Amino acid sequence: MTTHVTTCLNCRTAGRVGQVSTLLTNFNQLRIILDKINMSYIRLLIIIVLNFVLSIANAQDSLQNNLALVEGVISDFDQNVKVGEIILFENIATNDIHQTVSNDSGAFNIELPYSQTYLIKIKGFNDAQNYIELNIPALKEEQSVVVYNVNIQFEPPKLFTLDMVYFEFGTSSLTKESFSEMEELLEFMKRKKLTVIEIAGHTDDVGEPEENLILSQKRAESVRSYLISNGIEPARVIARGYGEEQPIATNDTIEGRQMNRRTEVRILKEIN
Repeated sequence: MTTHVTTCLNCRTAGRVGQVSTLLTNFNQLRIILDKINMSYIRLLIIIVLNFVLSIANAQDSLQNNLALVEGVISDFDQNVKVGEIILFENIATNDIHQTVSNDSGAFNIELPYSQTYLIKIKGFNDAQNYIELNIPALKEEQSVVVYNVNIQFEPPKLFTLDMVYFEFGTSSLTKESFSEMEELLEFMKRKKLTVIEIAGHTDDVGEPEENLILSQKRAESVRSYLISNGIEPARVIARGYGEEQPIATNDTIEGRQMNRRTEVRILKEIN
């Protein structure tokens, strides 16, 4: 027997409540199983449709392993596919996490056990946003394998801070404590093969503005050089220092000055 499941989620940014409606149709059955969900940071439209035409090879593998096949495409709201996105499926009962990565066409697939509910997330650089739960019920006697087609549309954050990247005092030399997060940024750029970024260097207001501007530029260039020396194309990384021009906190306190001394990554565009 063929079952048809459709889930639609459309949420707005900054913690606004998105309207979620879920339609579960089993020929003559129709019921709303999801009403609302709170979201933050990015908008998401996610549609889950059970395919009538199955991928034969994947379906056969899933049948042998007694696993449901989840496959789909991830893109932005302009239908531009998103390459290298990590999609997480967290088991609600066990907290086990299954993950898959979108390929050069934005497509992904993953096999998941039946009789479980999963929280779908999309992993950012240093966090993961919760979106919606996907319930994969037990197979019925008349069913052999179930394939879910998951199409995700979302707008990722365009800016994040490298919280663990530090420099030697008054210089552009990276400290040894910085390399763990630098490696994360390197892996991010390797996955996101179409992404062009700006490394933005910032300082506090201690010292002369001209010297701070020069220092912030050199620090941004140090991060860029690290990426390029590890295989990232130079055209994909732009370094720019802003000195003390763009504070995010007061410079009147130690804590505020520490917040202002930062390195940011700004997503500029995707190469088509």
